[in-house]
Amino acid sequence: MKKGDVPQDDIRHFRTARKAAYAVDEEGHYTTVPTTGWDVEEVILYQAIEEFEEQAEACRQRVALGEDSPIAYFMFKRCMDPTVLAQAMGLPRWRVRRHLKGKVFDRLGEGMLREYARVLRVPPDALKPFRPDVLERETYELPPGLSTDDREAGRTPGPESTARKSSRRSIP
Repeated sequence: MKKGDVPQDDIRHFRTARKAAYAVDEEGHYTTVPTTGWDVEEVILYQAIEEFEEQAEACRQRVALGEDSPIAYFMFKRCMDPTVLAQAMGLPRWRVRRHLKGKVFDRLGEGMLREYARVLRVPPDALKPFRPDVLERETYELPPGLSTDDREAGRTPGPESTARKSSRRSIP
């Protein structure tokens, strides 16, 4: 990509900061170019967030049945997978995967639960007993151009929604 072709789509995620992209300058050398983002990137980001939300909801139901642990629910709500959670915990991935099972979770010690709570940014008492409602009380700063009505209506970015109204969905 040439230096002048780097997308500058001014996506909401990069309004307060810039991202570096690599491009070829006039002399044919690679250089970094600041970018305000690319619409495609934003659409994919929100699709990924939506996928994590769907996984979290399915997991919440499995937690209620005792099949999964509350750790799994909060992991999905924080847009993590077992590999990322294992890295954040400093544990082998196989151990984290075990802890995501309901029966194994029931035997975890208080110290391990506190560490999971710290990494997942939830109160320790949200894990035992399972309290998914603790995340509902979190507040998010809505970016410019997004009203609470847009967020509650579930409007997501993309060509069809920006044509209707310049609305953006808040990141959970």
